[in-house]
Amino acid sequence: MIVPTPTPAYTLNPHLDDLDAQTTAAVERCVASLAGHVRSVLVTAVSITERHLVVEMETSLGPVLILELLDDPGAAV
Repeated sequence: MIVPTPTPAYTLNPHLDDLDAQTTAAVERCVASLAGHVRSVLVTAVSITERHLVVEMETSLGPVLILELLDDPGAAV
């Protein structure tokens, strides 16, 4: 039987503004991409550029920056 690698647990920096459901789902996809590499993640910042959602994280391996292309460039955090 093949057992999938568990998704890392994550914690949001308490200084982050409340995230909407769409942004939270994007953050969870970014965290899930680290499965098999780290056990836990601290999400330190979430921001938007013209075309990307930028998720900054601290891990046991060091800082990680993940960009996700936005479907709707007018979306806000």
